Amino acid sequence: MSSYVTEEQLRQKLDAALQSVRTVLHQNRAPQFAGDVHHQYEDKFLLAEFVTRAACGAVLNSLEVLGLDGAGLRQMKEWSRTKAVTLELRREEQCTFVRKTSREEESKTKQVTKIAGVKMENKTVTTIVEWFWDVEVSWELCAYSGTEKEKRVTLVRREGAVTQVKTLSETAPHPKVAVKDSIACEATWLLQCLDEELRVAFKVNRNGEGCHTPRRNKEVERAVGCLEQMMLWCSSIASYFEHHIFPIQQKHNLDLPSLRQVERIFVPVVPLLEAVEKNEKAKEQRLLEVQKDGGEEKEGQGQAQGKHLTVVAATNEEEQSKCALPLGDLEAFLGEERRGLAEKKDLLAKTFPVGEGEGSGKQGLITTVEGLLVVVVGHLREIGERYLLGVGYIEGLLRKQLVGAIGKEVGSEDFGAYMRFHNRKLFQEEVGPRGFCYSVRRGKHSPEGVVSIEAKKGMDSEPVVTVVRRLPKVAGEGTMRFALNAATTVSLGGERYVHAYIGHRFSTEAMPELELVARARQFSGYILLLGRIGGRDLFLPQHAMLVQNKDDLKIPLMLDEIPTPQEFQDAIESLSPEQQRFAQAYRSMQLEATLFAVCVVQIKPQLERVLNLPPDSLTKEIKLTQDLLQLFIDYQISSDLLAFKADPMEDEDTIPGTRKLHEVKEHVAALQQMLKQAKERELAEQRLVNEKKRLEACSVVLGPSDVSMTVDTPRAPIRRPSPKPPEHETCFGFFALVSMCCCSTTCCGSVSDKPVMNKEAMRLPVPVPVKTCSILRCLKRTPTTHHKPESVKKALQGNKKTQHHDPESEGYDISSIPHELEARYKEYDEDNCLRPTIVGVGGTWKKTFQKNLLTKPEEATLGAEEQRKERNKAFDVLDALTRSGALGVEEADLHVVVAATHCFDLTLMDTVVQRSVNPVEKVERSTLIVASTVHQSHPTTLVKQDQLQRLTTYSTKLMEH
Repeated sequence: MSSYVTEEQLRQKLDAALQSVRTVLHQNRAPQFAGDVHHQYEDKFLLAEFVTRAACGAVLNSLEVLGLDGAGLRQMKEWSRTKAVTLELRREEQCTFVRKTSREEESKTKQVTKIAGVKMENKTVTTIVEWFWDVEVSWELCAYSGTEKEKRVTLVRREGAVTQVKTLSETAPHPKVAVKDSIACEATWLLQCLDEELRVAFKVNRNGEGCHTPRRNKEVERAVGCLEQMMLWCSSIASYFEHHIFPIQQKHNLDLPSLRQVERIFVPVVPLLEAVEKNEKAKEQRLLEVQKDGGEEKEGQGQAQGKHLTVVAATNEEEQSKCALPLGDLEAFLGEERRGLAEKKDLLAKTFPVGEGEGSGKQGLITTVEGLLVVVVGHLREIGERYLLGVGYIEGLLRKQLVGAIGKEVGSEDFGAYMRFHNRKLFQEEVGPRGFCYSVRRGKHSPEGVVSIEAKKGMDSEPVVTVVRRLPKVAGEGTMRFALNAATTVSLGGERYVHAYIGHRFSTEAMPELELVARARQFSGYILLLGRIGGRDLFLPQHAMLVQNKDDLKIPLMLDEIPTPQEFQDAIESLSPEQQRFAQAYRSMQLEATLFAVCVVQIKPQLERVLNLPPDSLTKEIKLTQDLLQLFIDYQISSDLLAFKADPMEDEDTIPGTRKLHEVKEHVAALQQMLKQAKERELAEQRLVNEKKRLEACSVVLGPSDVSMTVDTPRAPIRRPSPKPPEHETCFGFFALVSMCCCSTTCCGSVSDKPVMNKEAMRLPVPVPVKTCSILRCLKRTPTTHHKPESVKKALQGNKKTQHHDPESEGYDISSIPHELEARYKEYDEDNCLRPTIVGVGGTWKKTFQKNLLTKPEEATLGAEEQRKERNKAFDVLDALTRSGALGVEEADLHVVVAATHCFDLTLMDTVVQRSVNPVEKVERSTLIVASTVHQSHPTTLVKQDQLQRLTTYSTKLMEH
């Protein structure tokens, strides 16, 4: 049955009962369903108690009809003080062979034959052998305590028999002796609801542990469990008699379907309230009747045990309530139920054979005793169904009123939207949660792109909200480092942020779908690194990507919850010391994995540093920047071949930036020319190979002589004028440039003016003259030793890392955050619902890119192999930009994200309705725990002053610590 019952469902079931209620009560009375009467929250508790007492009294009425008397009930009540009391149906069957008979039976058809005018008739005669059996069934409904089955209270018992059960084989229709398993049901709760005078005195402890709502409390939960078990017990008993015992007695001519017709028996479990005015009049009328009788009613209540078992005790709350039905109404309802049961019993006596409970007479298997038992267990099932319907209606009423107050049923997304609104009201502006969306920019320049973490919401997405702590900017190269490979370590400087993401999840909802989105503008780019924080100053990149020229990269992020600190402690408590140490070591690794790091390295500032250019030199040099990246990525050219280098006698600080930039451009042009010539040479070599293959193919077709004539025919040489370049202003071709590339940056030494070239090389195009470049001038310089100015010495000491540390930044160890949060969760998470969460990178990425300016954007899926290639490409660029780690990165934004999830066992509406829990206060407390840890501040310094009193009331332990 559903947890919530609507008023429409209730009306379908209880319309007839409501008519009976109006018949039983005074004609001026008009009880209504609780949803139709204005009432208070306390009245719902009274209503739950009313229907529970009614169900308890109705069950006792039913057992009384079966044979339970006052002495037996008192004995069962005494047992329930120390032991469990069980209701049990015991059953035993016997089958005895009586006799065997045989008889002949003629067929209904005959065969007539005529021979010589004489008719002859033939009939088939079948001999039938029959076996006759006697079947006896004995059963007993009793109650006992604990395991003492011999000391029992018998409610009803009977032995029945049926004779002349015949079969056509000697196999018995039933076992000779069969002792069936008993059908048992625990009735301890029912007896514990009775007071010392055996009156029904059920009451909900409003202040008890686990009391959430009128429906969700220990007392009602026990009642629900007991009645659900009793419903199954009744179904088993009814099934045993209807499908196993009654079919044995074949010829009975009894109306067995009438045993299932129990709807006319009134069930007193009705969740009704009455309007205030009419209820006050009813109480006054009741008081006048009592005074008129001279208190006889009160005395009658005390003596009611002699007439009926069921008496209900009054409570003070009912007397104070203005709309709860008075005690007298419940007694009237129970009286109507007794009347309906008595009528049904009388009707059975008229239509079924009378059976004797003590078994002195065996008058068949279907008598009034069995019929009454089937009717009563059917009525008990109806009582259980009505009770579950009643308490479900009370809870459904709470839900209906909550939805009516809000205007709709809210879900997890609605709750997330509210929490963003709530946090703006809660936190001070400078420390409040904000969306994870950051521009990749240098100073006041236009952004190179955007990096964000977004949550999917259908077809849309929006940045997730995180608590942010911005650490002081690390000047210079910084202390954070990461490894490009086993031989290369790079240091990181720049901005650092610590983000705390506090998610929430209700019931079995899936984790939110997050994705890291990186976008770059046209003619812009940056390097994106994803990984973990491995220590105080160690960044462990696991993925890398070069994002440039309108790339749109979407990387799915996976959230993986790990147990709460208390759950982990409870799980390892019973393990061996060795097992505990293993689990603790592995959890330490899991906690470290909750630090997810996103590092954004800006390319242009680092290019300017590695090329010895002034700041902002490459801001408008779009083509040069693109050419440099191509040389680094496609050809892995060393940055030393492209960097500006001042003469030893010059002061680098006095050299204009335009000259430096011009010289870098010349280096790039020279290398591009060299690469172009190398490509032309490779093409020429390939053409020679193709020509050779063609001639070999011709020799097969024409013969060697014809081919030799074709090859040896002299041709006039073609003279191509070649202007002689000025001295020292011509590049020496491919071989000279290759040799030059292998030289050091200070001096290339002497290079032969007449390189050796074979015949194939002589056929290559003549090298195109190139203007004088500083790379070639470097070849002609002879090494000299001069005293270098101080500025030149600083420029040449690129390998020595100058580090500037901020004291506050050095004192804040990011890698210690997970362990600090672990301790605070254990201390302040009173509900044990806040789980550390690991943020991981998904396996398949999506990249939208544009090959050139005129083509349409294309979308590509990046799997493991494509991601590896992109990682290698990004690391190659970083290797060139840092001179293999000799030069640190100064402009890098490091974002460290630590995640936690507040988990609820139920859905949002069920959490509010069934647990009477305000999820806002729970998630609010979790947010404050994480925020105060990240900011290293007390919660009172993070929130606004007008929120302190409320927080102290509902999060006392956290706020007062």
